[in-house]
Amino acid sequence: MSKQNMQTLNWQKGSPKETGLHFVAVRYGKGAGVFDFISWNGSVWDTQYEGEVVAYVSLQDFVRQIPIAWPEFDTEQVSERQKTDVSTDSWEEV
Repeated sequence: MSKQNMQTLNWQKGSPKETGLHFVAVRYGKGAGVFDFISWNGSVWDTQYEGEVVAYVSLQDFVRQIPIAWPEFDTEQVSERQKTDVSTDSWEEV
């Protein structure tokens, strides 16, 4: 893949403010590294990698920053009334 076709993310450096899963860049050494999804527990990355996490992006930001199409097309048509009538909502509290 040529460099001009690669997506640029809004990478963050340092430690995340929020715990949870993040998309990260892990450096193993000069010229070697991987991208992966790793959890941040609030103080350290939960990983078995011996490399260094050099940058991260939250999952929410990751999904917002890359163009992803939903995997299936919904053929069901929703009428204008159904869009505004909450009584037709199929969800209910249990």
